Formats: sequence, structure tokens, C-alpha cells
Amino acid sequence: MAVDGGSYRANLGLMAGTYAQNNLAGEQELLRHVFEANAGVALDVQGPLWLDAGIFPSHIGFESAVSADNPTLTRSILAENFPYYLAGAKLSCGPSEKWELTALVLNGWQRIQRVPGSSLPSLGSLGTQVTYSPSPATTLNWSTFIGADDPDPTRRMRYFNNL
Repeated sequence: MAVDGGSYRANLGLMAGTYAQNNLAGEQELLRHVFEANAGVALDVQGPLWLDAGIFPSHIGFESAVSADNPTLTRSILAENFPYYLAGAKLSCGPSEKWELTALVLNGWQRIQRVPGSSLPSLGSLGTQVTYSPSPATTLNWSTFIGADDPDPTRRMRYFNNL
């Protein structure tokens, strides 16, 4: 379900099956069935600056948990190494039809809830995305992620860069 009111927008997508059972096993039972749940508001009258919060499809990579949205018939090795979803807030700006810039504050790497045992703030991970589409058939994307996804005693930082 999607709502677009011009100066506000919202998305809700639910899921079931083995993907939800296996990949969201660390989340609360109710959250395991949420594929996407977010809402946003335009921060200016023109609409190129948006603030959204909730659960989003990942800004990293080009494959999706929705098989019909994938460019190949099978999952690639790249897809095994990036998250399908992220939770947090994002600020996005489309200064032109060809460019989109996004900054994200996230709960972690494919994580809806905060990492148990972590003293980092709830939104302890950061991400960026720069997208350039010179034509309808071509899109160049650069996405980044930095954050910890472990409790304090074993904290390891993850640095991810995808072009």
C-alpha cells in the first residue's frame, strides 16, 4: 500500500514465508512480517527535500527481496553481502531530475531494533546515497554504510561502499 499526498507519503508492505522467518529471526514476532513501513513529509513546498522514517528497502545494491524486482533470475553474490531492508530516518534531496542525494541514520545493518547490549544511540549507523540518472535507461549509484552491529563487548565496525 502506498499513499502520496504531494507533501506527505507513506508505504506499508507485509510479507510471510521462509524469507521472513529466516532473515528476520532476530526481530520481534510482529516485526518479522513487515517488509516496508515508513512515512515522510516534504520539507519544502517544491517537494525535492524529504524527511522519511521507518523501515525501508535498502539503499545499497540493486536486488530486492521481491523477486519480480530483480534484474536476474537468481540471486547474485553481491546480494548475499548487502541488506535488503534498513530501519531509521533518511533525508533525501532531488536537486534535479537526474540527481538524488540521501543521508541516512539507521538502527544497524538489516536491523529494525537496536542491537541488544549496545550503548550506542538507537540510531548508531550512518549511510549515504548519490544517484545519477543521465537517461531513463542508465542509473549510476554510490551507496555507503558505517556502523556497529554488535554489543559493546564484541563491537566491530562495518564499513561498506558500493558503486
